[in-house]
Amino acid sequence: MRLLTHFFYVLFLLSLTSCTVSSSIAKEKDTPDFSELIITTSDTDVLLFAQLKNSFTEEMIQGVKSGIPIQFSFKVELYKVRKNWFNKKTRVIHFKHIMTYNTLKDSYQVELQEVNHRIYSFSSLIEGQKSMNEVNGLKVSPLANLIEDANYLLRVKAEFSEEVPSTGFHRLTAFFGLLDSQTEWHDIAFKY
Repeated sequence: MRLLTHFFYVLFLLSLTSCTVSSSIAKEKDTPDFSELIITTSDTDVLLFAQLKNSFTEEMIQGVKSGIPIQFSFKVELYKVRKNWFNKKTRVIHFKHIMTYNTLKDSYQVELQEVNHRIYSFSSLIEGQKSMNEVNGLKVSPLANLIEDANYLLRVKAEFSEEVPSTGFHRLTAFFGLLDSQTEWHDIAFKY
């Protein structure tokens, strides 16, 4: 009898594991997330390169073509790791990528706030999406602010939303589910 109980217990645990694996695979397929995160340095700064995946839904694409700007908000935090104590937050950076569609020019404009609010124009949606999904060489911190041989932790997160124009409140219903869409925090540890 005891062997039978253990058998059912193991079977139960295996069923939970398979449910967890299948749900995480389904989540990985559809959920926005970072597919690539790289930290490197220039002569003067710590740089971040990042790439998002699964960030655009069909509703977002239809919305931007209808005049609703799409906004990706990024948050980057840098911590100095301290033993036997809380990590010390040394830097927080917030910036946005905003995509709009210009019907007169039949082009997509992407504003990258981390590049002095520079606006890039693209003739195709795919090029605009690529620009929205990439963070290229964000200056996280000057090297002069880091302590040699110290451990650091970089955290990155992205949130996705739309900016509803005051005259287009009726369009909000198509995007209501997007208001809380975001990635998980991603941590990268490094030693300077």
